[in-house]
Amino acid sequence: MMVLNGRIRLSGLLSSSGIAPKRSYQRAAFSSFASIAKPTAICPFIGDQPFWARRLVALGVGPQPLDKRKMAADDLAAALRAMDDPGMRARAADLGAAINAENGVASAVGFIEQRSAKGA
Repeated sequence: MMVLNGRIRLSGLLSSSGIAPKRSYQRAAFSSFASIAKPTAICPFIGDQPFWARRLVALGVGPQPLDKRKMAADDLAAALRAMDDPGMRARAADLGAAINAENGVASAVGFIEQRSAKGA
């Protein structure tokens, strides 16, 4: 993973070229986003990555997903320019702070206990 100028996240986009490190697909785009709270560009290729790429776009914290079959230098440049938008950076910082403030384990345990108590 690279963070350019402290603002732009470049991860996996160029992994096969050796410019950026490879990442396993188990490290979901959204959890990876939450760990750095920076705008994130996704080039989905497997599993739930297309869903999370669309979700980041819908939340305004990432550009349109890059298409691995058609991606050209201009597409990557456009994604990088989009991630430098001050509004996108602010939304990413706010969303990252909100996600990192959650106690996911406690919420999951509470949900399971609540559902168990109802016999559902």
